[in-house]
Amino acid sequence: MLVLAAWLRLARRHPGKSPIQIGIRVLGPFFGYPLGIYILLIILIGAVLIVQNMILLNTIIILRKTPMSIIRLTLVATALYACYKGIETIGRLCELLFLPLTLLVFALVFLDYPQLSIQNFQPIWQINWQGVLVGTFNSLAFPFAEIMIPVMLLPNVSQDREAEKYYFLVLAAAGILLLGRTLLGIVISSAPILELISVPFISLFRHVALSPFLDRTEGLFLGIFYFGILIKLIITMYALALGTAQVFGVRRLQNLWLPLGFLVVLMSHTMFPNSWDYHCFAYMVITIFALPVELVYPFLLVGADAVRGWLQPRPVKKPDGDPEQSRKNAG
Repeated sequence: MLVLAAWLRLARRHPGKSPIQIGIRVLGPFFGYPLGIYILLIILIGAVLIVQNMILLNTIIILRKTPMSIIRLTLVATALYACYKGIETIGRLCELLFLPLTLLVFALVFLDYPQLSIQNFQPIWQINWQGVLVGTFNSLAFPFAEIMIPVMLLPNVSQDREAEKYYFLVLAAAGILLLGRTLLGIVISSAPILELISVPFISLFRHVALSPFLDRTEGLFLGIFYFGILIKLIITMYALALGTAQVFGVRRLQNLWLPLGFLVVLMSHTMFPNSWDYHCFAYMVITIFALPVELVYPFLLVGADAVRGWLQPRPVKKPDGDPEQSRKNAG
């Protein structure tokens, strides 16, 4: 919430500017451009992690015998096509998906009601709080502190006070849904069992049986969940292209789709030869490199912008009346 508030404050002070452009204006080209390139690197790695996450999901549950290269090319090509259609298409897709994703988590509580067991909660004094803190820190950068990526699109949306309320509301709703998903998994399967499951959230859908003749409905829920991850990849790719154009002075975004798509495919193919390397990088390495930009950088910009505004010379007020008449009267 605080990070979003900082970016919204900067957006009001510099209307029509993205975080990278604001950094260049506030900090100057000497510091702004290197930090802008660093932000682009973090966004690029975020896109690669999303692609690899979807590949692992496909190879574990959906398309186990399909080559990963085919899945990778299909995902990136679909995301690039949506980006090519423009920001309005992305907005329509988000509007179409928001309600199903929200109902997805709330419906699980009622659909999985027979499997709920409050006894799966440990007594609070037996919780491994050190493990909770370590897990929270490792999850800060990916996916919980990526607010910088949708903020790149702020110049394309409404920035009035009324719209800002919905930004905070959506962010709070996402946090509540994530927390509810985790608690639901513990209540159904217990924490020790969840640690042994590769994709714990997807396993919750397998408990759903709407009727004796309508069971194994996880395909429906999995499709909604999968589409949500694809939307995230689309937004990340658009923010990456937008930031690249702003840093390197590219006038047309259409010239960037194929090079950036090829780069994401190449990095996804070479960086993570197995799932262990992916999990180690996603929850350990990226946290160290991304947190300074995602959590510290917006507050640094707010402070630098305030100091810059305070140091700027203010116009001197002219005395009231006609100066010539004032001199005559004085004489």
